[in-house]
Amino acid sequence: MKEMIKQDLSEILLTAERWRNEGEMAYTVELVKDAKYVSVVLTGKVTRNDVENARDEANLALTANGWNRLLVDVTRGDRKLSVAEDFEFTSEHQSSFPVGVRMALVISPDELEYFRFTENVAQNRGVNMRLFR
Repeated sequence: MKEMIKQDLSEILLTAERWRNEGEMAYTVELVKDAKYVSVVLTGKVTRNDVENARDEANLALTANGWNRLLVDVTRGDRKLSVAEDFEFTSEHQSSFPVGVRMALVISPDELEYFRFTENVAQNRGVNMRLFR
């Protein structure tokens, strides 16, 4: 039964793509089975609700498969979170992901200063997050 649920979840997540009204935001959550990690790609206008939903789906995928590696690509996203919202959202990562999760955040070079703050907040709360340009 557990294996069947795990397979069903995997199939759902492999095809999961969420589109907001008017095409404002899309995110995909994908299982990369051969490398055993979860990939999240954010595009369009990124709102707090959208990133929370993407994080919840990624957490389900990581937990269901027993994996601890997460790749998040925000290079095609248009960040709309305030610094305060980003601080609060990032502060919740420790309780939102499995213990020991390793997160790679792929960013645009022009957003380095903003995401250094995000990386610092995550690391100060015990989340292993690294930035990649």
